Amino acid sequence: MSISHKDPPGCPSPPRAGGQVQVQFLLCKSCGLCAEYCPRGLLKQATDIPPDERPDAVMNPAGHVVYTVHDPQGKCNGCGICATVCPEGAIVVYRRRKEKTPGHRDAGTPGHGDAETGKQQLPPDADKREWAILAPLAVLVLFLGVWPAPVTRSIDAAVAPLLKRIAAQAQTAPAPPPVHAATSQPTTRPAGLN
Repeated sequence: MSISHKDPPGCPSPPRAGGQVQVQFLLCKSCGLCAEYCPRGLLKQATDIPPDERPDAVMNPAGHVVYTVHDPQGKCNGCGICATVCPEGAIVVYRRRKEKTPGHRDAGTPGHGDAETGKQQLPPDADKREWAILAPLAVLVLFLGVWPAPVTRSIDAAVAPLLKRIAAQAQTAPAPPPVHAATSQPTTRPAGLN
């Protein structure tokens, strides 16, 4: 398999193996989730990066010190965890696309992009294996919704004594006091609640 070496728009050269991450400067709220969950520790606050390697702007117009990628050795593999945990959707991950072979599914997840076109892509629809799992479950749910008797019949023996006990207690319990209609007397409110 070969790897495409086209850079996504706005990403630095040379191309890195695996993936590249773009943090959208204006959307970053500096929550730090991306840095916390990055398995390779590549996302850092811009102020934590050495001055000669940091971006020009470290603070966005909203006053947040932005997080950015510090990956001088090209360790990013494009896993996309950072894009998944970002609550603001400020991160786009670009993966290097491998050439497709027949039957190959180029799966992406929300927040991932295509390195060749620079466009974000949605995950593909379910494949045959997923349909093989979901179809029987859907049939079972439909069957139980329409005709639950085969399942509920199995618990009848355990529930019957409980229902008899509840019915016996209901017959021997005193009747609740009658509920009276509202009286014509005005309700007085405690002082201070006017």
